[in-house]
Amino acid sequence: MTKHIFLTGFMGSGKTTVGKYLAKKLSVPFVDMDDALIQQFGMPIAEVFQTFGEPAFRKAETQFIANLTVKEQFVVGTGGGVPVLEKNRWLMRQSGRIVYLDINVAETKKRMTDEDIRKRPLWKNEKDVMALFEQRKAAYADHDFRINVSDNSPEAIVKTILQRIN
Repeated sequence: MTKHIFLTGFMGSGKTTVGKYLAKKLSVPFVDMDDALIQQFGMPIAEVFQTFGEPAFRKAETQFIANLTVKEQFVVGTGGGVPVLEKNRWLMRQSGRIVYLDINVAETKKRMTDEDIRKRPLWKNEKDVMALFEQRKAAYADHDFRINVSDNSPEAIVKTILQRIN
């Protein structure tokens, strides 16, 4: 079994939901990177972006991944932008496997509440979100394996992940 499992994917793809369930099945801790960074900064991500800028947040994400490489096994729900930096993908591969939870933007929007959208500083309007998704596609394509999550339950997704990693 690989040390860490990094779940990547666009906003609303189910990284947290699937990650918690997968961690429970593997009897390992789950870490939500966004939650950990909110705690580290002491403020919501949108406020971090406003106060320090997106580059400071992205640097903190990279440092977070680097710190994980020396820790015991985790399931990690990454932030949606984490795989955009090649260094992040390299760091994740050094200590684990990258699982891409693939979803289309229309399905993402259906899953998210107004509160979910307010928490995401990069979700301004649908046109911007589509452009962001297109920008990230190549980074998301660099994974160990991909799972289409649109028509699958968290349980089915976890079952597929477990089959693929074993």
